[in-house]
Amino acid sequence: MMPSAAAGNFGRHNRAAEIAVLGAGCAGLSLAAAASPQQAEQMLLVGPADDRPSHIWGFWQMPWLDQPARLARKSWYKWLIATPAGSHIHQADQHTYHALDSSVWLDECRRKIARNRIRQITSPAERRGDGLLWADTQPLTASRVLDARPPKARPGILLQHFLGYEITAPQDVFDPALARLMDFRTGQAKGLNFIYLLPFDRRRALVESTFFSTEAQPEPVYDQLIRSYLKTQFGLTRFRITHREKGLIPMGRLQPHDPLIEERFGGNGGAVRASSGYAFGFIQKQIARMLAGGTAIARPQPPHRQLDIWMDQVFLRVLAGDPAGAPALFLALAQALDGDGLARFLSGSARLADYLAVMRAMPTGRFLSAALCGPGSRS
Repeated sequence: MMPSAAAGNFGRHNRAAEIAVLGAGCAGLSLAAAASPQQAEQMLLVGPADDRPSHIWGFWQMPWLDQPARLARKSWYKWLIATPAGSHIHQADQHTYHALDSSVWLDECRRKIARNRIRQITSPAERRGDGLLWADTQPLTASRVLDARPPKARPGILLQHFLGYEITAPQDVFDPALARLMDFRTGQAKGLNFIYLLPFDRRRALVESTFFSTEAQPEPVYDQLIRSYLKTQFGLTRFRITHREKGLIPMGRLQPHDPLIEERFGGNGGAVRASSGYAFGFIQKQIARMLAGGTAIARPQPPHRQLDIWMDQVFLRVLAGDPAGAPALFLALAQALDGDGLARFLSGSARLADYLAVMRAMPTGRFLSAALCGPGSRS
C-alpha cells in the first residue's frame, strides 16, 4: 500500500502498513499505552518526550476513566463554586472529582509502551519544503499518520491562564473533603479571575489563580491573588511552596497543527472542552473509541457531542461580551444541577434533564442574542 500525500513519505524505519503516531505527550503516550498487542505492533511513535514539570490533571469519574482514577493522587465527593453573591456546594454519589499527577500517568504509559515494545523515534516530525514529513532527517513511510501534536490558537482567542503553588501550611487550615473548583471571591480588577484549590490534607493543598482573558498576566499578579485569598479565607500568611505549575489553555476553536494531516486526535483533534479547558478525560474518551475494536485502530472522531460544541460556542460569546457577569453564570450553573449532574454536563455525558436544567438557569436574552450571532463570532 502506497502512502497518501497527506501521510507523507516515511522510509526505512517501519513497514508501509504501519501507523505513525506524531507526538509523545499525553495523547500520543496514552494511545500507545492502551493499545492491544495487535494494535501496538502496527505503531511507530514519533516525537520527543514530554519533559515538562509534573502538573495536576483534574477529571470526574466516568466509565472510560477507571484506570486514571486508580492512579489519582486524591479524590473528592464534595466541591465548591463560590462568588461574592453566594456559593454552592455539590456532593456527588457516583462521579468523584480526581486529581492526577501528570508524571504518574505518563510514567505508567511509558512502562506499558516499553512492555509492548512499541518502536519510537524521539526526534520531532516536521514538514519540509517538499511537502514530506521527516523525523531526525530520515524520511518515514506509513499508510496512516495520526497527529497528536499541539494545535494552534488563533490570535485574540480567549485564554485560560494560571499560576499555581503546592503549599504546606504550618497548621491545620484546609478541609480535605472539599475541593474548591471555582472561587470568584478574589476581586476582579485584573479581569475575570478565580481560585482553584485542591486540599490534599489539612495542611497541604494545590492553589491556583486562574484568569479567563485574551492575555496572560505577569507572575506577581497571580502570586498576590493567591496570597490574598489564603489570608482572607484561611487566615494563612505563612506557608512553604513545594511545587509550582503554570499553564495557558486556549478556549474556543483551535487550528490543527498541520491541516494536511487529516487524522488528528488529542488536543489537535478537538479533545479540549472549549468552555472549560478540561482535556484529559476527553482525550481518554477519544482514545477508548479509537481502540475499541481490539485489532484495527479506528479513525479519530471528536469526543464532544454536537450539542455540547454549540452550547460551548454560545457560552464563550456571552463570556466575551460580559466578563463581569461570568461569576453569576457559573453560580447559576452550579445551582441548576446536583453534583452528579454537573459532573456529567462538564464531562460530555449530560442527560436530557441536565441540558434542560442548564438552559432554564441561563439568562434567556443574553444567550439567545449570542446564539443568533452565528459561527463567525469570536469564540
